[in-house]
Amino acid sequence: MSRQTFTVSAKIPERFIFIWSGQSFGLSNRLAVESVIRHHPWATIEIHIEGSEPLTLDFLQTRQLPNVEIHSVDVAELLHACDSDLSRSSDLLSVWNRIPQTALSARSNLLRYALLHLRGGIYLDFDILVRRPLDNILNSSHSQVGAEMVWKLDEKRVQQGLEVIDWAPTALWAVNWWLNKEICMISGRFMPPRHLQKMIDKMVLVQALNNAVIASQAQSELTTALLENAQLVNPTVRFSLGPSLLTAVVRQEPYLAHVHEPNSFYAIPPGQSYRFFTERNLVLPEESYLIHYVSSNHGELLKSLTPEMLMENNSQGVFWDLALSLLRSPYVDLKMPHAA
Repeated sequence: MSRQTFTVSAKIPERFIFIWSGQSFGLSNRLAVESVIRHHPWATIEIHIEGSEPLTLDFLQTRQLPNVEIHSVDVAELLHACDSDLSRSSDLLSVWNRIPQTALSARSNLLRYALLHLRGGIYLDFDILVRRPLDNILNSSHSQVGAEMVWKLDEKRVQQGLEVIDWAPTALWAVNWWLNKEICMISGRFMPPRHLQKMIDKMVLVQALNNAVIASQAQSELTTALLENAQLVNPTVRFSLGPSLLTAVVRQEPYLAHVHEPNSFYAIPPGQSYRFFTERNLVLPEESYLIHYVSSNHGELLKSLTPEMLMENNSQGVFWDLALSLLRSPYVDLKMPHAA
C-alpha cells in the first residue's frame, strides 16, 4: 500500500479526496467513487484509510476502479507535516489525541483539513453522489465551500442545551418536520403549503456551512485557518471540528473561501434528506452539482443496500435513480455477487 507524498499546487488540482474508517464499506460508498469517475474520468481519486482496510467486496471492487489510489494514513506523520506549516506552537497531534476514538466524524474532520492542506483538491464525504462535472470549481484557485439550511437551534442544543425560551420554536420545527416527512413517505410528494412553509423556514432555519464538500489548493489560507482554529476548540464537543468550525472561520474571515449558495451542494436541507429517497417528483436545481443524502439519517437502509434494492425502487426518488444509473455504468460489473 502506498503512502501519501506531499506536493504544492497553485490551483485546485483535479484530485478527489475521500476518508474512510471502519469495516462497513458498502455499495453506497462505492457508488460515491463511481459518481466522481463518471464526471471526471481522468481525475485522481484518493481514498485515505484511517485504521485497517475494509474487507468487503465493495471495497475490493472500489480499489480496482480506474485512477483510484488507496493510502494508509499515518496520523502522526500527517499532522506533524501540517505543524511545520503553522506556528511553532502548533500541536495538532494533541488535538487528535483528545478526540474520543468513537467520534469518527470528528477524527475525519481533522484529517480532511490536514490532507487538503498538504495535497490540495476536492474533499468529498462518502454520502455524496456527484451529478454533474465540478469543472467550474476546479478551474478556480480560490477555496470553495457550500452553505446549507439547518435548524437554527441545533448547535445550541449540542453545545449548551436548550432553554425554556427555545421550547416553542423547537416544537414548531419538530411538528413541521414530522408532518412533512410522513406525508412525503405516504404520498411520494413533498407538498407543504408554500407560503406557510416559507414562513416556518424563516423562523426555524438558518444558513450555515457544511464541510462535506471542500475545495482548496494545497497550503491555502483556508486550510491554514482551519488547522489553527482546530486547536482552539474543544474537540470532544460534537460538530466543534466540523461545520461549526468551518462556519466560524469563514464568517470571521470571509475572503478565505467562496461560499456557494445551498443549491450548489446542499439543495435539500439535511433535515429533509428523506426526500432523496421518497419524493418521486423531486426536481433539483440546474446548478446542483451533487446530492448529499446524509448517511447518518438513513443508516439501516444504506447498510442493507443491494443492487436489487436499487432496481426495485427505480423512479421512487433521486437517490435511487442516480445510484441505479451509476450501477449501470461501464465501471460496475453487475455479474459479480454483492457482498452481504
